[in-house]
Amino acid sequence: MHPCDCLTIVIIVRNLIIKCNKKRINEVSILKKIEQNNKIFNLKYRGEPIWPILRLKTFYKYEEKEKGTVNRTRKLNSNVVWVIIKSLFYGTTQLFKLSQFDYLVFSSSERRKRYDGLFHERVVEGLLGSTKSLLIENPFPLGKHYRKDEIPTKHIMSESIFYVWVFILGYLGYDRERLENEQIQRDIQKEYECKINYERYLRIYEGQYRLIKFLFKYFKKPKAVFFVYSGSSMGYIKAFKEYGVPVVEVQHGVINSEHNAYNVYNGFGNNFFPDYLLTYGKRELEVFGNPENYFINSKKVIPVGYYLLDKYLNNEFENQTDQINAWRKDYKKIVVYTHQEVYEKEILDFLVESAKLSNEILYLLIPRNGLKEHPTNIPKNIIVEKRLNIYDCLRFADIHSTIFSTCAIESLSFGVPNIMYNYQNWSKSYYEDILGNEKHTLFIDSPYEFVDTILNNDFESKQYIISASDTFFKRDFLNNIQTFIETEIEG
Repeated sequence: MHPCDCLTIVIIVRNLIIKCNKKRINEVSILKKIEQNNKIFNLKYRGEPIWPILRLKTFYKYEEKEKGTVNRTRKLNSNVVWVIIKSLFYGTTQLFKLSQFDYLVFSSSERRKRYDGLFHERVVEGLLGSTKSLLIENPFPLGKHYRKDEIPTKHIMSESIFYVWVFILGYLGYDRERLENEQIQRDIQKEYECKINYERYLRIYEGQYRLIKFLFKYFKKPKAVFFVYSGSSMGYIKAFKEYGVPVVEVQHGVINSEHNAYNVYNGFGNNFFPDYLLTYGKRELEVFGNPENYFINSKKVIPVGYYLLDKYLNNEFENQTDQINAWRKDYKKIVVYTHQEVYEKEILDFLVESAKLSNEILYLLIPRNGLKEHPTNIPKNIIVEKRLNIYDCLRFADIHSTIFSTCAIESLSFGVPNIMYNYQNWSKSYYEDILGNEKHTLFIDSPYEFVDTILNNDFESKQYIISASDTFFKRDFLNNIQTFIETEIEG
């Protein structure tokens, strides 16, 4: 038998296995099973159905057991405590000026990207610069805040001081006697083998709620509060809503029918969910138009675009630097790969295997916060690029690749096609419905397919690919966010 025939058989068998795994994963949609059983409403704390607070923590624990993924829940340890201590007084004086701000914005330091010499909050920097807003910034998972002279944000404070008070108020205020039908949560954990410390999360919820209720007894309430991801702030959200403050979430990553944070399968009310969701583009409207999704009313989903992407696309860039010219001379193709921390080993193994198959391809691996491990003896045609961010690289790359990073959508705006590494069927389950267009996106399962596709596939022109991105990103973020504030918040 010819070696190519053997390879074809291997690929077919692998694809069949992946399809079976996808079917199994879909059949075990535990959140849908749990939430469509109305007894979940009987799990209450202080008379409020509190499954929304526990749903993602429960699911992440289940996913960790089933797929070996890294649990995204941060554990309290010495490293976490040290980061909080170091950042405790970062911008704390702003706390005493709360009444001066029209808007509060909650985000994270790891969302900053370097642009024009400064680290911008890639999602909401435009909002911060055009309104009287205070940014309350989480130092995790990056583990630090940038120096004030490294960022354009004028009014900023660390959320670390909030964490301390949330812990104290949650510990003092949590009333275990007010937890009703606790056995429901215990039965879920037993059935799905996903035990969590649910009382810890209820204490955090209690602490968040009490902190906001305390603060705005003494300070003027804001006109609105913005969250760049709201799923871990439900105590804050409930308190703000009781003060009549609109809660707005601003999209920071992929939102689709596979994202459990944005797909809620029963009507728990909106005490824990945002009043508005501002999205990159129109595509997300399809997710919330589904009558089985109770996360938010689709009429409250408003496309506004993406701040940092606008900045890059509106700014001329000279592609020809000495370094890029040298890469072009030495390699036939340049592939930029968006790293994802939870699959670091799998990504590195995949790229090393791919790099060994051809020395005509340069791979630029872009980690968000650096690598956990520092690999040695990797092929010279793999570079862990730390000076340039993903958007810098998309300006000159031939191909973009990732498992399921949002950059797979962003790359189209630069005219760069995708070859997605379909590890454990994650790429297809996340993106096949919206990016399944062979003219700009292909899915592969092995290093051999990857290299073959890079060298031999002809994608559509750069202009065609850029035009295909229109449905994913609305342009002119600054104008769109201002229009939203004028019509929905201040109107």
